[in-house]
Amino acid sequence: MSNTTSLRLPNGEWLLTRVAYTSKEHSGVTFLLVVSSLSLVAVVGLLSVISLSAFNTRSYKKEEHLFVRTHVGAYFISLLCCDLIQAIGSLYNGRWVNSGAVLLDNYCTAQGVFKQIADVGSALWTIIIAVHTFYLLVLERRTNQFTLVATLIAGWSGIFAIVISGPAVLDTVDRGPFFGISGYWCWISDGYDVPRITLDYLIMFVALFSCLVLHGLIHLRLRGYMSMKGWRMTFYKQKQERPVDRHFEDKGETIARQMLLFPLAYSITLLPIAVSRFAAWNGHLVSFEETVFCETVYLLSGCVNVTLFCTCRQILPPQSVVLLKRSISKPKPIERVEAPSNVSPESDPYYASSITTTVVGYGFDKSSQEGHDMDLEKGTTNTMSVAMSESSSGVSIPYEHTVAPLQIRKSVRQNRPPSVIIPSHDLDDVYDMYSAGQPDVGSAGFNDVNLDSSGHSGPHTSHR
Repeated sequence: MSNTTSLRLPNGEWLLTRVAYTSKEHSGVTFLLVVSSLSLVAVVGLLSVISLSAFNTRSYKKEEHLFVRTHVGAYFISLLCCDLIQAIGSLYNGRWVNSGAVLLDNYCTAQGVFKQIADVGSALWTIIIAVHTFYLLVLERRTNQFTLVATLIAGWSGIFAIVISGPAVLDTVDRGPFFGISGYWCWISDGYDVPRITLDYLIMFVALFSCLVLHGLIHLRLRGYMSMKGWRMTFYKQKQERPVDRHFEDKGETIARQMLLFPLAYSITLLPIAVSRFAAWNGHLVSFEETVFCETVYLLSGCVNVTLFCTCRQILPPQSVVLLKRSISKPKPIERVEAPSNVSPESDPYYASSITTTVVGYGFDKSSQEGHDMDLEKGTTNTMSVAMSESSSGVSIPYEHTVAPLQIRKSVRQNRPPSVIIPSHDLDDVYDMYSAGQPDVGSAGFNDVNLDSSGHSGPHTSHR
């Protein structure tokens, strides 16, 4: 690092006010800017999809196992918000890239605040997800709604309390501002080495260690090498059959198993920074390339979380993430189909008794004909408007009333009597293979034969 400008503090220390980039440093910080942009786009996209799913499933209030209504879903959204804040904080590097140097100003303070919120928040919510997963899978207990609300309030309050406590309590004139230039960007100033550890690094390392321990215990429990009786753990050398608790919900367990990947991903992305920090504290000089590598892996945590979420199966209902819903068929008014004037009900009962009944879904009972539909997810019957007519095309079901996009709609029609009208144009191409000509049908040819409903014959012109 070259071409720095410093200000002497009352305690004799030097405060950096400007740090110019070299060509290599400029390229490295630009690369970090690109990585931050990727994480920002990925996180914003996933948050938008989750919001859309929550909006489309807002009527399913009793479905506790929808991801957007689970406790771990709320904690994961909080983790994504911290990833978003981290990406925004790193995007402030664009100002330093444009100016070619890091400057001590209000933007520098804002970047320091964003970075600490992201560091503390990601660590805290990762611990909460790991503890919640341990509580659900190992202890096989469920938390109530009060626990969810209390955890969300306590979690975000704790994050802001930690971030505010630094400049509010420790900021002094002798040591300069709490947030300032730190290396190649802005963070906690160099004059606050102890607060860097206690208010940032320590929380991250505790989260790393806790996630590894809890992940190991959960893995042993799911594999059958550990059992829990109350709060007492028992370990086995051989795999044991895990008893199934009838009160334990399979869907909640599935979501919790999938959420188990996120604390593990956090541990992996944080590990390079932990190694470099411990090496620096032991007197090893960390190069710029090593710093960029560690920061790149850490900034990719947002992309990693989004990728893991997308690879998890059936977390969000597929039909809940459709932006624009189109109806299966447009509503049609009830129309009465009149029988042809030349055919009476007595001569052709088809026009008098034929009626079409639409069966929705997988063979529902009479409730489907009375204006009800069966919700396969909730297991309840909801009232809806079903238009039925004597025409097979007169049935209309709005899309929002369907249970799934691949529902089967089939029509059941009463047996139709054999038609008394013989289409003469189908007989034109019939030839007797054993004779040289057409079969003899009285004195008339095929094109002259027609039977009406009363059985009388008459001239008829075929339509080609």
